[in-house]
Amino acid sequence: MHRVVLFFLLLAANTGVYGQYLVGVKAGASLSKFRYFVDDSYFNSSQRIAGLEIGLVGSMEKKHFMFRHELNLIQKGGTLSPSTREPKTRLTLLELAPLAGGRADFGKFSIYGIAGPFLGYNLFGNTINNGEKEKITFRIDSDGRDSAKRLDLGYAFGMGFGLKTNAGIFALDVRTRHSIYYLVEGDAEDFALAFKNNSWGIGIVYLLNSKDVLKKKS
Repeated sequence: MHRVVLFFLLLAANTGVYGQYLVGVKAGASLSKFRYFVDDSYFNSSQRIAGLEIGLVGSMEKKHFMFRHELNLIQKGGTLSPSTREPKTRLTLLELAPLAGGRADFGKFSIYGIAGPFLGYNLFGNTINNGEKEKITFRIDSDGRDSAKRLDLGYAFGMGFGLKTNAGIFALDVRTRHSIYYLVEGDAEDFALAFKNNSWGIGIVYLLNSKDVLKKKS
């Protein structure tokens, strides 16, 4: 399936309509937390936990504009209390992110800004307390504390620094993600409690011109 998708993306690149088309991979680390809401008003934040992310990247670039789409496997989560390190929840999501931005070039170096929405799908998750793991139950539209929502929708923005080399383009990418959907919603005695994901990440991106990829395959 991935070869079929790559074929059509490379076909679009060869038309010349979008300028150059870059394909590549990314890998990095993140720090994430939960933001707590009481009756839909921000109340407090959890302590951050560390996670990893890897992904596939495609980028259509023309002059100073770029349209990037990413498919990422990312870890998010946080502690369930603002003051203690445990219990903590770690989620693993598959994330699709169509992003757009601008780029300024300075010879072999470049700097860019990027922003856009993301749609995440919670694959699995665990709550960890005193070394013991408890599997999280996901539902598409959870409305109780005994399960979490399967989908995660939000927005991301960030910036990066690129370097062109003979082997391809390397970039240092810094990104923040803010969820719009509540992960969990529940009713206490006289108020509604919910929380959302929030994360900061840093990663290395490696990109090649799609035409060079085709040449190597042929």
